[in-house]
Amino acid sequence: GVPGERLNPWQMRAGLPLRWIESGVRGPFAGEAARGEYFVFQHAIYAIEPQTGVRVRFDDLVGPGASRLPARALSCLNTDGTDWDGSPIHRTLDVPAGTVQPIWCGIDVPPDIAPGRYGGSAHVETSGAPPTRVGLTLTVLETVLPDEGAGAPQTSAV
Repeated sequence: GVPGERLNPWQMRAGLPLRWIESGVRGPFAGEAARGEYFVFQHAIYAIEPQTGVRVRFDDLVGPGASRLPARALSCLNTDGTDWDGSPIHRTLDVPAGTVQPIWCGIDVPPDIAPGRYGGSAHVETSGAPPTRVGLTLTVLETVLPDEGAGAPQTSAV
């Protein structure tokens, strides 16, 4: 799989994108977010064989001093989340052989968290295969967005 920014989403579903073939699989994901922002990023899986029961599990992101972004602040939007009425959503994700599946993830950055660099991991799990670790680094900026950036999306950190 390959981590990527939200501003350059994967759209190709059959075969591999040329940039993956030319540059190879990239390393860990790194991004920047304002405090109070709901930061979205993606990971993509290329399934050589069918993959069933795809899930993403997160570690705490450890930051400066004793600061942490707890794992519960991170989620995989393809499989888990909250419905319009506040009820939890849990979906099963299967990826057919020979296809690319974007995996959208989000980090709910608290407005009162200490600015600085936070690091941890996501673990992409499928039935019958060992988990794949993806390094995550998020630089939390001094800027605070009072409404998660919804009122002025152009002011988001990325």
